[in-house]
Amino acid sequence: MKHLGFKFAMLSMVLVALVGCSKEQSSFNVEDVPGKAKVMGTLTYHAGYDQQGSKIVRDAANIRVAVLVTNDDLKSGSEGCTTYETVTDLKGKYSIEVPALDGGVNVEIIPDPFFESYSEVVNNIVSQEEVLYKVTPESRRVIPNDIQVWNGEYSKQ
Repeated sequence: MKHLGFKFAMLSMVLVALVGCSKEQSSFNVEDVPGKAKVMGTLTYHAGYDQQGSKIVRDAANIRVAVLVTNDDLKSGSEGCTTYETVTDLKGKYSIEVPALDGGVNVEIIPDPFFESYSEVVNNIVSQEEVLYKVTPESRRVIPNDIQVWNGEYSKQ
């Protein structure tokens, strides 16, 4: 009889522990958002001018692109943003999936700045200098199954 009482007490403690481990209703995990949207595009940069005076445009390859999702749009009262990242391919293309709700979610697309050469023709001589390239971040609103295309062109600073 003592063993039966002991087993019952142990079983009760295990059940209480399991119930205590269940997911809290107030917790928020961005991965629980069922809807997804895609943000994609191509990044290029204005690398100067060639000998004939034509504009040189190159693909912005291997550049990190961050997409910030406003947490308050996903769950009211949540603070901050969740950052999703990807890197452009050799042709400057990027694509990333972010969570989205039926009412829409604000996202900000922020490509990293970088240093690269810039060409100018002065007195028929091509000169190059290392410059900082930046592109203005872009804000969009996405909904589930949406595809937002944003193509950006960096300029020298």
